[in-house]
Amino acid sequence: MRGNELLDRMGLISPEFIEAAETIPKKVKYKKIKWQVAAACFCLLLGTFIILKIQESRVTPSSEFPVQEPDTTIQKVDEPNESPSEVILNNDPCKACVVFNDAASVLSASRQYIPGYFTEAISEENLLAIETDKYLSGMTLSAVGGFNGSGELLYVFLQIDAPSLENTVNVTFGKGKNGNCYELQDEPVSTLFNGIYFTVYQWSPNGNDYTLEAQAEINGWTVQIVYTATSETLTKAKKDFESVLMFMSEYNDGKPDFSSIVPTEIPEYFDKVISFGEAHDDLCFGSFMIPNIPEGFSEESIRRFKDQGNDYLSGLWTKGYDDLSWKICSYNEEDSVRLTSVNQEENYDLSLYPIPRADSVPEELREIVNNPIFNADELTLDAVYKRAYKLNDAGDSNSWRMTFSVKYDDVIIEVKCKGMSPEWIYQQLMSVFDKQNSN
Repeated sequence: MRGNELLDRMGLISPEFIEAAETIPKKVKYKKIKWQVAAACFCLLLGTFIILKIQESRVTPSSEFPVQEPDTTIQKVDEPNESPSEVILNNDPCKACVVFNDAASVLSASRQYIPGYFTEAISEENLLAIETDKYLSGMTLSAVGGFNGSGELLYVFLQIDAPSLENTVNVTFGKGKNGNCYELQDEPVSTLFNGIYFTVYQWSPNGNDYTLEAQAEINGWTVQIVYTATSETLTKAKKDFESVLMFMSEYNDGKPDFSSIVPTEIPEYFDKVISFGEAHDDLCFGSFMIPNIPEGFSEESIRRFKDQGNDYLSGLWTKGYDDLSWKICSYNEEDSVRLTSVNQEENYDLSLYPIPRADSVPEELREIVNNPIFNADELTLDAVYKRAYKLNDAGDSNSWRMTFSVKYDDVIIEVKCKGMSPEWIYQQLMSVFDKQNSN
């Protein structure tokens, strides 16, 4: 019988007996009240027995009176009006006993196209809106905000570092769903921290590298918390991750409050569909536009686009199964890894790498072989031919295919085509080169 059952049984005792047990009897003759004294003694003995059993069930575990499992909710206590208390990273098991749901596979969540989307680092002052009432020992925070073209905050990308953490913890606050979708054998089990339910997943694509991810909703924002580990560090990583969840569960009083986070500047944004003539008149890239359209090809679209991370002029023309894409953009440091000399044939000669190229191209060369960048003053017809190949696929055009880029000072032309000869493409690129030199 459990303690709660004993209390229920106490409720069945007649109130008269309880009252009699608590009342000091008057001094009367024994013979006249013999049955009353007996009843009172019985009640006192029964009450004493019940109290002792209840105390025994609370103090001494036994098979007859097992101790109830502790509540998985971490109870919050009033903090002193001083600096916030620490959540020290250690190897002690977390009170909440986090359930890591094993995932067989993962499908990354798709994000909708956001016109004018841009990012901006969040100031140290505004980082206060992201801090909780507790912190990890030695913790440092950095954050970036994601905004739409009107400057409305849509995402906050937070990075958490601490001396005891093996890797950076990446946290995403967003509107709507922003977590990954995991495939499980059973329904996921959530873990409760301070009134916040975290659904935690562990996934390994290869049995050695692990991703730990928690998903939750905090003050109207969906939250995705990601931490990585290897099979050697997985045990400690789980303990660290539990401490991070304890830290994240300490939001209260409307926090996190991102209302004060606004961009200092909204970058220029436009997305225009223009004509072939307007493309040639563009002040930035018009002189790099393809001089001629191949015979029989129809214009699909010519687009002038600019946002925080992109600035380009592009055109697409098609003819049956054939197509031509001509894209002009600025050259930046990220493109330097694809820049090659025509003398470095291993960087671009497709005859060296049979199809399927995923098997034949060395991993360290895949990016440059996929789309090499030649300097315009070095480009040769032979190099263009080494980028061209044919495929005799049923139901498709058996014509030349090419993908490569050409650098003109600080501008790149990226060519992707099917259906044009290497000579024709080379002539168009050299016409642009001659035009730049004549200006």
